[in-house]
Amino acid sequence: MPLREMGYGRDGIYSAWHRPDSIERYLGASVARDLSMIDLDATVWIEYNGDRVPVALMETARDTGHDRKPITVVTELARRAGLFACLVLYKPSLNENPVSRGIADIDYFRVRQLWPNPKDPPEFKVYSPLQWAWTICQIRAWGLENAARFYSGSRVA
Repeated sequence: MPLREMGYGRDGIYSAWHRPDSIERYLGASVARDLSMIDLDATVWIEYNGDRVPVALMETARDTGHDRKPITVVTELARRAGLFACLVLYKPSLNENPVSRGIADIDYFRVRQLWPNPKDPPEFKVYSPLQWAWTICQIRAWGLENAARFYSGSRVA
């Protein structure tokens, strides 16, 4: 991850291009509608034995008060890969981010664990920005432990 935000606002070019209505220009409507894709919002990784090892997948979205966001694919990807996965909803602050001028800061996060051990019914936990930053550190520590087991041949999830 770059140390600083590279751009302030996404350009939307690929996001628009990969939608069925756009791809049908090249493949036809039937094939385009069957071509399923999602974007992966965040991958937390660690350095281990000289490798960059992914340890967590995060689907992120602005918190609009709704608890629904498509998470089926990211959950299945995490399950198959033995990675932690969560849905992270963030509430923008009225205050500016002091490091990235012109960009709102975040008031709080609502986070739902998707994998492993998803809750039924789904449960969100609320975190302050400080609490969420430390929780990401804990997720990385879990990932380091999991990577050590994986590389030693006794992988756990």
